[in-house]
Amino acid sequence: MDKIALLFQGQGAQHLGMGKTLYENYSVVKEVFDEADSVLKRKISSICFHGSLSELSAPINMFPAILSLNVALYRLYLKMEHQKPDYVAGHSLGEYAALVCSGMLSFPMLCILFYQRAEYSQNIQNGRMSVIDNLPYKKRMRCAKQFRPQTVGSSLLSELQQSSIGQRAYTGYNADRGASHPCRSQHISPFYSAHRFIAA
Repeated sequence: MDKIALLFQGQGAQHLGMGKTLYENYSVVKEVFDEADSVLKRKISSICFHGSLSELSAPINMFPAILSLNVALYRLYLKMEHQKPDYVAGHSLGEYAALVCSGMLSFPMLCILFYQRAEYSQNIQNGRMSVIDNLPYKKRMRCAKQFRPQTVGSSLLSELQQSSIGQRAYTGYNADRGASHPCRSQHISPFYSAHRFIAA
């Protein structure tokens, strides 16, 4: 018999109206969003369905919104298919949804943790994450070598953003500056150090 694996979406997958039709038609989906609203004491569901894209893309809203949709989709899958998947995994924030759906973490606890992480990340002043699309490997490596090791990868710090790369010096390549917080750099480390209890 074939194995079933579910892969949960992560940061960047958010869009206005995500989950709205399912929320209106399936009680199990509505229950997940309502639980997130109750735990966080704010209308994540309303931001998903009726807010602006910029509001939804703010980490403080995006983190719990994507988590809620992933968990809602998983519970709807269980209700309709009546069987658990053999494997669950996720990209970026989707990894946390996989932990919830596998029973390793509770959904309400992770909603709160995500909210706190987002609050912390929004206050980081000297680091951001940017996305540079379609840059050839050799140019990407040449760019990375110009800066300290912690700037290499997806966490591009302010000095990299001010570089020729960040200012679109490479004609034809799209540089999305300041897309998010530096979640894969040392700037976010203090938050995780303060919340190590969550893994206990």
